[in-house]
Amino acid sequence: MNLIYGTGEVFFQGKNVNDSVGVLAEWENTLTKMAKWKFNTIRVAVNPSILDNYGVLLMQVMNKIVTHDMKIIIDLHNFTGDDQYFGSPQWIQRWQQITTTYKGNPNIVAFELFNEPFITSTWYPDLVKDWPDIFKVYALCTDAIRTIDPSRTIIWGDPLQSNILPSDNGFLGWFGHVIETYAGYADNMYFAFHAYPPILTPPDKPWQGLHWTFKAIDYVTSKGFNAWFGEFGPLAGFSDIENRSFVLQCINYCVNKNIGFALWEYRVDHYTTTGLYDDVLTLSIYERRGSFGRRVFLRHHRSHGSRDKYMRHTLYVGN
Repeated sequence: MNLIYGTGEVFFQGKNVNDSVGVLAEWENTLTKMAKWKFNTIRVAVNPSILDNYGVLLMQVMNKIVTHDMKIIIDLHNFTGDDQYFGSPQWIQRWQQITTTYKGNPNIVAFELFNEPFITSTWYPDLVKDWPDIFKVYALCTDAIRTIDPSRTIIWGDPLQSNILPSDNGFLGWFGHVIETYAGYADNMYFAFHAYPPILTPPDKPWQGLHWTFKAIDYVTSKGFNAWFGEFGPLAGFSDIENRSFVLQCINYCVNKNIGFALWEYRVDHYTTTGLYDDVLTLSIYERRGSFGRRVFLRHHRSHGSRDKYMRHTLYVGN
């Protein structure tokens, strides 16, 4: 199974949830940009209140995405108010509900179970007490989903963030054990990875630095798992040159390694502009290799066998 080049978008971010006209107009603007870049997935970040109270509007947005020849990744995001939610019975029941609703929907290519669960305040304390427990509850939720929809592609949303792998010992220690423990989940499942500037490791923060993210992705894929660079982009507080260089390195790494990615379209501290992404994508090997205007062939490193399987299942999007 392979995923693809796309973008991340926070649903309703910066808009009143009752403003359906404004929400749809904002999405139309975003989707027009994405179509120009020949992206073929949108990571739709939602929270339970949206699913409960604005289901009609969510469906309108999803229909609009489909009319732009793109597919959807549903991401249950960690918005404010999700304290002690990750790993809870309510969280698993929510995914069972979502799975039942969208089972067989060809426009939904994957479920991302949670965004950045390394934020400890979101942990359900009865089941998630330490870092390895993140993977335990991901496995429990995956099992619950697969009982309803055995073929559903699952994304384990960034359990690493590279910031809990501050040295090579992180790969050889507990995480190596986790990889072995959950090897049975490797098929049709992806580890998501997120990264933001700086590029280099600051002296006071040895866990940061883009090379750690690349190293973590390389490690996961070397063990037979899928990886997806599910979130990266510019960050306020860094110069325009630094931000462009960061995004360019991320894109080039993904294209070279055949890893799927999603640019993060956000506001405030994760700011971005159409011009920045236009410039960087044009400079990157993404364009030089013909990704603009071609069938962006689902993208997530995998063995040739898995890629063949993916193509047989025709979860392919693009021009």
